[in-house]
Amino acid sequence: MMILAFDCAGGGCSAGLWVDGEQLAAESEMLDRGQAAALMPMIERVLFAASAELTMVDRIATTVGPGSFTGLRIGLASAIGLEVATGAVIHGVNSFDATATRLGGSHAVDILAIESKRADLYLRAPALFKDDGCRHPADVAEMWEAIEGSRPVRLGGTGSPVLAAAFEDRGIGVETIGSAGFDAADIAAAAFADLRAGRVGLPAKPVYLRPPDVTPARVRPQGPRGLVPDSKPVGTA
Repeated sequence: MMILAFDCAGGGCSAGLWVDGEQLAAESEMLDRGQAAALMPMIERVLFAASAELTMVDRIATTVGPGSFTGLRIGLASAIGLEVATGAVIHGVNSFDATATRLGGSHAVDILAIESKRADLYLRAPALFKDDGCRHPADVAEMWEAIEGSRPVRLGGTGSPVLAAAFEDRGIGVETIGSAGFDAADIAAAAFADLRAGRVGLPAKPVYLRPPDVTPARVRPQGPRGLVPDSKPVGTA
């Protein structure tokens, strides 16, 4: 089973090729922007390094979120295009699952926290709430204290340093398991784990835990001669 894995939704761009869990080639680069231009050349270099061709790929593994809105769209659009071109099956991986894979499994932490580039964090905390969500660190620490008391908390993920500070402000002990972001290797490992367990990947649809920062402007209906109802002719007061 050959898996091409890549990610644009985290703190950069990464891609790699694996066969039955063994890495053939991989590459990553930290990028704040420009993933759209960087991803496909990176995939081409990975394939060249592995002496492989796209037609040999069985699965295309990529993140579906949560993460950067733009990065998710780039990654998923690329995966869909490659699926159409090669017939390989897309295997979507949740960003929390990729993070947990890097940390040694979901059992290793109480709360997974992923940076959102805003004051809140993307969170997976089964002890606090049923579904993944997006919350302010101070609110999470307060909720933990109300439910778990002073029990120390184990944190992991790129948002764990900020979350740790909120817990420490309340006098709650913190153990940070790891704060590095995931990359293509973690995505591939999560996909292989799914396949071994007989689980199918997530569909190629973005997982958003909050609305985007920017929404399309509402277009007002046009009046006679193409003027919007409340517009005035040029030159009028």
